[in-house]
Amino acid sequence: MKRTMPVVQVVISLALAWAACGASAQPKPALVQDRDEPGRDPYIVSIAQASTGICNIAACVFNFAAVPAGKRVVITHVAVGVPLAAGTSQAAAYLLRSDGVIMPLPAAQRVRPNRYIVSTPITFFVDAGQVPSIEFQYDEIDAGAYVYATLSGYFVTLP
Repeated sequence: MKRTMPVVQVVISLALAWAACGASAQPKPALVQDRDEPGRDPYIVSIAQASTGICNIAACVFNFAAVPAGKRVVITHVAVGVPLAAGTSQAAAYLLRSDGVIMPLPAAQRVRPNRYIVSTPITFFVDAGQVPSIEFQYDEIDAGAYVYATLSGYFVTLP
């Protein structure tokens, strides 16, 4: 029995050494990234030009590019500015999608005698192939003036 004791100790020592090697060779956990995190794929588009190109007698319509295939845009902020004639009594803005969804924006604010703006946080989804747009309606525009619109948000990859 005395002879088997050292053999048993050697076998146990080898088994423990093998287990220790196996434990240290464990694979590292995979790095995980949130592919839809807002900062990873930002969406910021602007249109700024003379009103004669996109405005008519009753509204300015800002049409942005279609959302690429496999993506969705989450719009988180809208800003639009239009110069209106001094006697303007009505100014309303809407965020639209090409599939007919319309979201009214807060009332336009006068920031100068003839400049109205809308700048607001929002949550609005636009899917692949759809075109986001802003329509700014009014009584009378200051002809030939400069207008702008900006959409901010981020892309989400669709499965």
